[in-house]
Amino acid sequence: MGADITTRQLAASVLFLGTFFVLAHKLIATASIQILIEGEQVVSHNLKGIFTYQDILIIVAAALMLGGSACYLGMSIRSCRSTPFPEGTPAAEMVLGERRKRWESVSLSLKDQERAVYEVILSSDGIMLQSDIVSALPFSKSTVSRVLDLLESKGLVERRRRGMGNVIMLQ
Repeated sequence: MGADITTRQLAASVLFLGTFFVLAHKLIATASIQILIEGEQVVSHNLKGIFTYQDILIIVAAALMLGGSACYLGMSIRSCRSTPFPEGTPAAEMVLGERRKRWESVSLSLKDQERAVYEVILSSDGIMLQSDIVSALPFSKSTVSRVLDLLESKGLVERRRRGMGNVIMLQ
C-alpha cells in the first residue's frame, strides 16, 4: 500500500502533521502577557493558561482541520484494503462474491459425495433446504444426511432446524 499513495492522501498527511504541530504549539506555549502602564512605570506579567480570542480561533480551526484530515486518511486507507469490486456494487453482492470464491476453493478439496452436496448448496448462493438437496441429487436421504454430518463436523456447513426440516448454510 505504501507505493499507492495518492496526491490527496499526501496533502491530507501534510495537513494532518502541520495542524497537529500548530495545535500542540498553541496548547503548550501560551504567549499571553499583561502589560501595565502606570505613569512612567511599565510592568509586564506572563499569564499562563490564558488564551486570546485569536488563539482560540487558531486552536478550533486546527482541531477541525486535524479531524478532517484524519477522517479522510482513515477512510482512504480503509478503501484501499477493500476488495476490488467496481463502484456501485451492492454490499450484499460484494460479500457473496467473496464468500463464493472461498467456497469454490473449499469445494476443490472435498471428496466425491461431499463435493456434490457442497456444490449443490453453493449453486443456490450458500443456503438451501435439506429436502431440496435430496431432490437435487441422486443420493438417498440417509446419504445426504451422513454427508452433511461430515461437512458440519469439518465446519463447512451449518444446519438450522426450521419446522419439520433443516436449512443448510455454507460457512
